[in-house]
Amino acid sequence: MVELMIYHGDPMVGIPLLVDQPGNIAHIKARKAAVRLNLNTMSSTDLLNALNYKENAMWLSTIHHDQLLKPLDGAVLWTEFVTRHKGAEHLRPACYNLTCFQDHSLDVIGFLLACVVIATFCVIKCCLFCCQKFKKENKKKTGMNHKEKKETKLRAVLLPDKRHV
Repeated sequence: MVELMIYHGDPMVGIPLLVDQPGNIAHIKARKAAVRLNLNTMSSTDLLNALNYKENAMWLSTIHHDQLLKPLDGAVLWTEFVTRHKGAEHLRPACYNLTCFQDHSLDVIGFLLACVVIATFCVIKCCLFCCQKFKKENKKKTGMNHKEKKETKLRAVLLPDKRHV
């Protein structure tokens, strides 16, 4: 919208509501080609005052239209330049020379995957350590572990008490 307003030389009446609108309006207001209004407090006189910015908006439009070359002449110029320099390899973007590994950022993905695996491994180890610590504390409270309890029951069954004999 801002480019369209500048191209046609129309002043802008801005009522910013969403994400980028306050910045766009501030940019054009700094060039004195727009007025910013508040949705809750605007009046008809505020809208009429926006017409005072027409001259500045036209000045921005003349700057925008001022070109050294017309678009068709520019296209011809650059086509001839590329032809003269046999493809103009020096103008090609560097990303054309990347390997598939670099182009798809597989090294970054591998690093991030390794970080996730290491973090998961550390969390699992910490959980196992805490569980083992908890089991040891339970053994201390009860005095004997599960295996020892089974052995005592088995002795009681297999070895009769001497008092009853």
